Amino acid sequence: MRVSSIQALILVCVFAAPCAAQQQQGGSNAMLGGSVGLGNSSPDLCDGCHTGIVIGLHGGAAVTSRLAIQAEGLFMSVAPNVLSKSGGRHNALLATLQYSMGARLWIKGGAGVGSVERHSPTASAKTTHAAGLAGVGVDFNPRSSVRLDLSVSALLTGDSNAQFANEPAHRSVVTTALLLFGVGWRGR
Repeated sequence: MRVSSIQALILVCVFAAPCAAQQQQGGSNAMLGGSVGLGNSSPDLCDGCHTGIVIGLHGGAAVTSRLAIQAEGLFMSVAPNVLSKSGGRHNALLATLQYSMGARLWIKGGAGVGSVERHSPTASAKTTHAAGLAGVGVDFNPRSSVRLDLSVSALLTGDSNAQFANEPAHRSVVTTALLLFGVGWRGR
């Protein structure tokens, strides 16, 4: 049931964000963007796996001049090498709030649903649990409608496969540190 209520929250945010956009001087406050970067999970998602490739997508609207509500997807994949049968994924769908602390600096936080996948030559496992995100970023060109940013975030997701890949039994959360370079559009 926890997953169902979190999924409902994400759907509400996805549909409410465009409605929250106010018309200002003939424009809108809609936001769309994507990012690419690197992620490192603790505990590792597979034997020999360390840093993975992350792709992020977001969309939403600015509610005020400093606060935006967004729906966000983060997708990380990691493997010891490209042709390996071992690997892992840490993915999340989140509803986030982004607050601009000044012209360039912003903070972000959110909650949603995350999945942790692990694959080895002999076994595979996937779990889905609640997820949280916290991060900070810098806009390089804040006055433009096309924005470039650099952000550092932490993505946390529960994991009920704690004993997979020789992990200690007390592990119940996967934390992934994210370094992302983003490009976005914001209506004016």
